[in-house]
Amino acid sequence: MIYMYTLSIGIHYHPGGMLVETLAVLCTVMMASGQILLKSGLTKSGFSLTKGISGAVLSVISSPRVLFGVLLYLVSAVLWIWILSQRPLSYIYPFLALSFGFALIGSSLFLGEKVNMTQWIGVVVIALGIFLVSRINI
Repeated sequence: MIYMYTLSIGIHYHPGGMLVETLAVLCTVMMASGQILLKSGLTKSGFSLTKGISGAVLSVISSPRVLFGVLLYLVSAVLWIWILSQRPLSYIYPFLALSFGFALIGSSLFLGEKVNMTQWIGVVVIALGIFLVSRINI
């Protein structure tokens, strides 16, 4: 069955409707969330290679945030493999750039990092680029 969806300009047709694109966005949210959990868990656990390899490994495997971050990353990798099987790489790969925006938002909200105007402008440029790339007919 062929599904139709519209963006603000033009009409595109392809099997599966927007499910694949929606899952690609979800995948980038999971990747960014995994990174935020990894950073938070490593910071909270006091991770440092100065503790030696065994101390560093112990601090990593004893942190629920780190473990959940790794799990999110693994699940997103499996999901991404399926997504790649559904769309041309040149079309779907730019969606990964959304993770920069999600990571920026998450690091500001959950890690208390300061985000400057240049970074926000960069995220807008990335989003514009993804919009332009997604305009192709597949």
